[in-house]
Amino acid sequence: MGVDLSRSTLAGWLGQLQVLVEPLVGRLTEHLLAEGLLHADETPVPVLDPGAGKTATGYLWAYRSGAWSSLQAVAFDFAMSRR
Repeated sequence: MGVDLSRSTLAGWLGQLQVLVEPLVGRLTEHLLAEGLLHADETPVPVLDPGAGKTATGYLWAYRSGAWSSLQAVAFDFAMSRR
């Protein structure tokens, strides 16, 4: 539509949206993790580590309910370790 939006404006909107949907995501994740069986995937990703002056390895996790489950959901999580 010809409207230029700055990167900082878009990032701000996404940050505000994250705050609004956080309770919903939390409840969905609780229900998902209560499933008897989950599919999970771990993807290592490089993360800037300003204190060390280099990159560290973080982990992006995806959890999905099974095809037979009445709850059809996927949740994503990020952690700096596998713990």
